[in-house]
Amino acid sequence: MSGASVGITIPSVMISQADCDLLKAQLASGVNVSLSNLGPPVSLDGDLDNGIIAHEYGHGISNRLTGGPANVNCLNNAEQMGEGWSDYFGLMMTMKATDVRTTRRGIGTYVIGQATTGTGIRPAPYTTDMAVNGFTYADITNTTTITQPHGIGFLWCNALWEMTWNLIDDYGFDADLMNGTGGNNMAMQLVMEAMRLQPCSPGFVTGRNAILAADVSLFGGTNACQIWNAFAKRGVGFSASQGSSNNRLDGVVAFDIPPTVCSTLPVSWLDLSATPLTQTIRVDWNIASEQENKGFDVERREEGMAFQSLGFVPGNNTHAVQTAYSFEDKTALPGITYTYRLRQTDLDGSVHFSSLVEATLDPKNSLQVTLYPNPVSDLLTVSLSNQPGSPLEVQVFDLVGHLVKTNTFPAETLNCTLDMSELAAGVYLLKLQAGNLQGFHRIVVE
Repeated sequence: MSGASVGITIPSVMISQADCDLLKAQLASGVNVSLSNLGPPVSLDGDLDNGIIAHEYGHGISNRLTGGPANVNCLNNAEQMGEGWSDYFGLMMTMKATDVRTTRRGIGTYVIGQATTGTGIRPAPYTTDMAVNGFTYADITNTTTITQPHGIGFLWCNALWEMTWNLIDDYGFDADLMNGTGGNNMAMQLVMEAMRLQPCSPGFVTGRNAILAADVSLFGGTNACQIWNAFAKRGVGFSASQGSSNNRLDGVVAFDIPPTVCSTLPVSWLDLSATPLTQTIRVDWNIASEQENKGFDVERREEGMAFQSLGFVPGNNTHAVQTAYSFEDKTALPGITYTYRLRQTDLDGSVHFSSLVEATLDPKNSLQVTLYPNPVSDLLTVSLSNQPGSPLEVQVFDLVGHLVKTNTFPAETLNCTLDMSELAAGVYLLKLQAGNLQGFHRIVVE
């Protein structure tokens, strides 16, 4: 339903191919056919669907970036993924912090009267749940269900969506689309940079390789394992071949990854756990054996945030010797669920990650205080709900963990003030300690 010929003046309407075939059959039998609009009284306007708007603007991006700025006609081949990139932009621009990898995300749900979790106008909603959306590169030869170009783009977007959630799992979600540093921001950077790198008339394997090259360019290739796992899950693995990108029927599907990209850790894991104690969270892990192991960075994140390093634990480097490791997180705040992982580093600099564990400190073991003003420029008032019963020690740490200020107040203290004027502007962690009670609070110095 495209084109701009002024010679066509008759009205037109778009209906499904199945309905068209039915009308053609009746016409051939000499039956008069008329069309009537028996739908809802209000026609829903696609201009009110943010996903559709982002999708259509996305064509301007993919057409201008693919094959270089001098050629805007590089996405006309059979296996081109233009509709997939546009779906992807629609999904990314409408993500919410409450979304999870199994959330159902439909395209065009509004205009057909569905909830955002509906199937929409694609063969399935976007999700990493294979029970809901099990389509892979193998389905590209199904010319009935997978239309061209929208169905082909749908298969491509499935792989991009898997990659995005693999990165969010590692780096968190950041709602700041412009300046954020979360896994979703990194995924968008990879997709945009890959379009600049890929040649004219790309196919699925060409597009996958461009994303791997973009990861090398932008992030030093540190996300290769996450990228390979995403594409392999959707059939564009290491042994996959697209054949001719002008032919959608000659590809070879594969679900493998390169043997060295996601290689086994140089340690043999037994277990990993995170245990809430009275005032701290202890991370424990046991290693059956290890070699060429420099050590472990213990990393932590809050929901929607990127992982940050808490400290480094050196490796043992002995062969076939079981070793127990432990790290105590003394900066965890009560009532917040933290996710922990280990970033293991080989002696040659290679990096590998452990599985994820979660823990939450019980809020009842914390000092109940009120801080004001926050942000602060000079004097910070600390107001306690009850006298602590023990001398109150107040420490201020920068985000790197350096102690920058400390004060001690009598046991009968209810209110105390701290002079913050000598500290540089930034975010700090305030630690309160009175006997067995602790409290941690973030403060902003202006």
